[in-house]
Amino acid sequence: MRQIPVPHPAITVSAVLGYLVALFPGTLPRTAVVSGVFTTALVVIAAVVGCLVVATGHRRAGYAARLRWAGAGGVVVLAAVALAGHRQVTLSADLGVPAPGIAWYVAVLVVPAMTATGVVRMPRMVGVIAAAGALALGLIPAGAHATPSRPGDQQVLLGSLGPADFDAEARDVVARWVESGGMGRRAVVIAVPTGSGWVDTSAVGGFRTRFGDGVTILSLPYSDMSSWRAFVSDRSAAGRSAVALAEQLARAVEHQARQHRPQVFLYGQSLGAIGADEARRHLETRHRGVLTGTVLVAPPEGSVATSSATPRSVVVNRSDPVTRWSLRSMWRAPSEPDGTVHTGRPATSAPWVPLLSFLQTSVDLLGALDGPAGTGHRYGSDQVAIPDG
Repeated sequence: MRQIPVPHPAITVSAVLGYLVALFPGTLPRTAVVSGVFTTALVVIAAVVGCLVVATGHRRAGYAARLRWAGAGGVVVLAAVALAGHRQVTLSADLGVPAPGIAWYVAVLVVPAMTATGVVRMPRMVGVIAAAGALALGLIPAGAHATPSRPGDQQVLLGSLGPADFDAEARDVVARWVESGGMGRRAVVIAVPTGSGWVDTSAVGGFRTRFGDGVTILSLPYSDMSSWRAFVSDRSAAGRSAVALAEQLARAVEHQARQHRPQVFLYGQSLGAIGADEARRHLETRHRGVLTGTVLVAPPEGSVATSSATPRSVVVNRSDPVTRWSLRSMWRAPSEPDGTVHTGRPATSAPWVPLLSFLQTSVDLLGALDGPAGTGHRYGSDQVAIPDG
């Protein structure tokens, strides 16, 4: 009777480890495509490593030993998939999104196993599998990373994207604010945009809820790229534009008697939060007494100062992977700055393990914008948590 081919125990152990790493808990529900591509990639890589171990002279194993290891590995993988599926269901319920269906289980269990088997038995398939994985990645919905439109009305004054020196455009924005009667309103907010120049309309609505018609929002773009590209290429641009606008606003406000000045707030989300915190430090140093408070929403982990000399709120969705992602989180647990306010839907937390958590958080970034407000990297009007003075 012909025996069923069974891999060497070294290959089995490697593939199982690949499964366990891929199925380690994250903080957001994942689609079948994302989960399948990620799990398949890690299992295939692990299986190839196992093949290399065998090829470099690892001792032979009898058929009975191979069967025992394969059976044990199968039990471990099935248990891991069941636990991961349960967590996906729990997270989906916590965040109010659809639970994974049968496609998710096929994507994380069957597809990786079949792909790894094919690679082990026919190494030439590696190129085909790589191409298929790239194609699957390309099928991830582009809308998950689309940039919302900018707000536009008389209460929001937007500057234009100018040269690296932002001073001239900042002077123009502040001059228009003064001419429109902004000095007589209750508050003025410098909203540092994301890389593409976007200001969250939910934040605009939140400030209006707080101040009614007595608020003007000023914003000066510093890039026309998406936030992640701007973060990688020139993250300091957000700070330079924010400081330029804050400097011009402070000069204008300081000409008014203190009792007639509007309240001055800084606001920034994501990459914009980095710029807003830079402007905060500038005003605290150069123009003491001008700044009323700062609201930072979803700053990347470790990107803003730990403490503040003036009132500051750092608003973070409980399930936002952006606020936990940094290269340093590969070897140490993410930390939060003082004044952090947790918002959004409560979600089951994931344990932190060096490297594994960084890897899972990196994958969670792919779906950070897919959910409703209050989940992942999407924020509602409650993000405007004005700090106590």
